[in-house]
This record gives sequence, C-alpha cells and structure tokens, in this order.
Amino acid sequence: YYPTYHDLTVGQARTYFTWRTKIRHNIYEKTSDSYAYIYLYELLNGIGVKNSQEGLEGLISFNKNYAQKFSSEMGTYIERWIRDYLIFYNIDSKTYDSFIKAVSYTHLRPTETLAKLVCRILLERKKTLSYRVIITNSQSEPQ
Repeated sequence: YYPTYHDLTVGQARTYFTWRTKIRHNIYEKTSDSYAYIYLYELLNGIGVKNSQEGLEGLISFNKNYAQKFSSEMGTYIERWIRDYLIFYNIDSKTYDSFIKAVSYTHLRPTETLAKLVCRILLERKKTLSYRVIITNSQSEPQ
C-alpha cells in the first residue's frame, strides 16, 4: 500500500496537510490510512524533520499516539520500520531496546557490509532482489 501526493485530489491534499499540521502539534485524530501512510513515508524519508533522530522520535510518537490507538496492523509495520531505521541510520539502539528483537539480522557479522546486511535481511524475510539492485548497492558502498 503506497499512497502518494500524486494520488490525492486538491481537496484531499488540503485535508492531508491540515491533518499533518495537527499531528506535528501532537493532536492525533483518526483519518484515512492513506494519509497516515503518506505521513509515515515522509518521516522515513526525512521530510519535515531536521535529522534522523527527530525522524525516529516522530515514528515512535506516531506509533504510540496514533497507530496503537487506531490501527494495530499499522503499528506492526511501524515497529519493523523503526528497527530498520535504527540500523540504517546507525542510531544507538540501547536507548530503544523495546524495538530491537533478538534476531540475527539486527547485528552485522564480522566482515559484513551494510549492503550485504540489507540483502541478508530481505532474503531472511523471503523477499527477492533483482540483480540490478544488488549490483547497484554493492558498487555504491564505501570501501
């Protein structure tokens, strides 16, 4: 489920931005799942936040104040995204122990690069990657 701004009519966009303004002021009201997912995608992509720490805090706050009250299914996704976010941005996970589960993919193996970790995570989840994605990620990685 991947709603985008492009999918919204002008009226829907106005409604979304009004709702998002309330969220940014800690006023959580039930809305369309489409709006909620657009907001989450903004946080995951660093839109409207100063840095990765603020994005993480936004994800945690949204999970607690919105998803856990209005959509437990969404909460399941958010918790997984928070774990991935901690790894991707290399944020000290000790502060966020409640989101880290004791599974093998939460730690890099001794000689493992970040790109190889991502591939392993996806393979463990039985996802597939195209050859092009794997090559692109491995070539863009710092040595």
